[in-house]
Amino acid sequence: AGGYYYNLAGYSTNDDFNTRNFGNFSTSNTLYLKGFEHKVWENGCSFDYSRLYYKVEQTSQNSAPFIEISGTYNGPLGGKDHEWDNTTENINLLDGLSPGDYKITLYGQADTHCQQGPIYDSNNSANYTAYFSVSNYTTNTTISSQQSFTNIEIDANVTVTIVASGSLDISDTLTNNGTLILQSAASSSAALKVNSKAGSGTYIYQKYVASTGTNDLISAPFTGQTFSNLLGNNSSTLYTNPSDATEYLFGSFNNDTGNYLIYDSDLNGASQMSSGTGYRAATASGETLSFSGTFHTSNQTKAINVGTHATYGKWNLVGNPFPSYLNLSDFISDNTSVLESTNTAVYAYDGDNSDGSVWTIYSLNNSNDVTIAPGQGFFVASSAAGGNLQFNTNRQTVTGGDDFIQRGTISTDTQATIKLEQLDQSFHTDLYFNPNATLALDAGYDVGHFGNLVPEFGIYTQLASTDYQDIKFAAQAISSDFTDSVVIPLGIQASVGSGYSIALDDATNLESIDMYIKDYETGALHLLNNGRYVFDISSTLVEASRFELRISKSALSNRDHKYKENIRVTHSNDAVFLLGDFKSNDQIQVYDVVGRLTQSISVGDLKKKIEISKTGLTKGIYVVTVQSGVTKASIKFMIK
Repeated sequence: AGGYYYNLAGYSTNDDFNTRNFGNFSTSNTLYLKGFEHKVWENGCSFDYSRLYYKVEQTSQNSAPFIEISGTYNGPLGGKDHEWDNTTENINLLDGLSPGDYKITLYGQADTHCQQGPIYDSNNSANYTAYFSVSNYTTNTTISSQQSFTNIEIDANVTVTIVASGSLDISDTLTNNGTLILQSAASSSAALKVNSKAGSGTYIYQKYVASTGTNDLISAPFTGQTFSNLLGNNSSTLYTNPSDATEYLFGSFNNDTGNYLIYDSDLNGASQMSSGTGYRAATASGETLSFSGTFHTSNQTKAINVGTHATYGKWNLVGNPFPSYLNLSDFISDNTSVLESTNTAVYAYDGDNSDGSVWTIYSLNNSNDVTIAPGQGFFVASSAAGGNLQFNTNRQTVTGGDDFIQRGTISTDTQATIKLEQLDQSFHTDLYFNPNATLALDAGYDVGHFGNLVPEFGIYTQLASTDYQDIKFAAQAISSDFTDSVVIPLGIQASVGSGYSIALDDATNLESIDMYIKDYETGALHLLNNGRYVFDISSTLVEASRFELRISKSALSNRDHKYKENIRVTHSNDAVFLLGDFKSNDQIQVYDVVGRLTQSISVGDLKKKIEISKTGLTKGIYVVTVQSGVTKASIKFMIK
């Protein structure tokens, strides 16, 4: 609308330039810098030049070079006042700018031939800065990094593509009248997070799906599309049954039958890609599957329930309903009331059986730094009552990468991974040390295996409290503030053989905690912090009867060793005697080779000798434990 003057440091009725916000523009608009007028006061000699320097850059930057505009002398204004100006530049400051928040920075300079160095109008060296925003994509654009805006528009007939490494985070409104495409790869996913949406444009998410060698669990980031439309938009992408061209390796999970569904184009063509539903899928060779439809910007729910299948009835295949990442620990916390108490976790299919399982289990123990990718499916276990799984928008983030992002470095004395190994076989179970945990069930921290199934070569724990003995726990948490030694039953499933071992995955993570493995068949008590325990199996193991973990603080453990050294075992024909300094209320228990309690003795007075009767004891190895306050010792003896 013509020209308008703004003050830098002038004394006039013009509006001030510094800190002004010129508003929001489309890249089809113009914002001209037409030039400048400088009024200078001469003192003794005339000026040689007067110039304006300007630059335009995003508000978060400060590295763009200044550009010079030269003025010309325009005559005296009276007295020693003179005018220099240039009002014909017509520089469109919006040229070449992508959407974003910008600033214009200015300063003035003038000089005479009779002074040393120029003088500046530079706001006391801070320069003058005004602001504006560009909100429209008017030409086809590719986004490959993280972009953040308050508001953004995509004009009609314009396509904006966010590649797998890019994201778009809009704190207010996205107005899409064109086409917005998000892409993903095997290890990264584009993300879109907005507060509200407007416009009549199209949304497409190109979700990477693994090949038939591994399969994938996925969900629809944009929903409402029918299976027929999905097939039409993804010609030859989904893997097809070689024996039936209408069957595809794609479908949800039925917890009444315990099986994945196989969608048939003749039978399931009208089935819609619904919000929060998970699907098993596979492509011919690892390709992207394009989902289009409704973009959800409000909280979403997904009903879960317990089906009729004996093993898999409580398991529900669900998925992230948003084209953004979701904070996993918050998601679990939001849904503890509808998840089964011994399986309050997310079960992610990783497709890798090298560690004995294709499942990675995320609970409140290990999900703080984990995000769920856009279009990612996973299993959860429903409580008996079922209910609505909550997907809340305030849990969204544009930060992430692969399907599930692993947490960072493990802190000292917070976790122990116990591995069962033989030759090239490996399986593990996890223990966590948490000040808020107990020895009883802590929902979200004590987590059972998927389907309560452990493979023929596997390891698991039972609760230290001995509750829920039918549950095989993949992860268990105990208090990090324990004082007495903690005993945890350890289950092993393995066949007859030799060269088995139990070891800590990384013993350096434990500094103040000692972890022992107790073998009731051999009587051995082995400190895992010092290395692996090697053993043989003479009959197939299928339960938690032979082994247990004994956990103590290092200081207590050292006292235990010293206490044990002061106890000796002697024999007579009818009894076994323990020699040592025993105190009132010391507790002595005798176990046979399979861990059954055969005798229990409570010391009444101070004694030097404790008698253990051989009556009822058969030939074999026995273990006697002596508990004196917080000190505990275990001694093995044999009856021949």
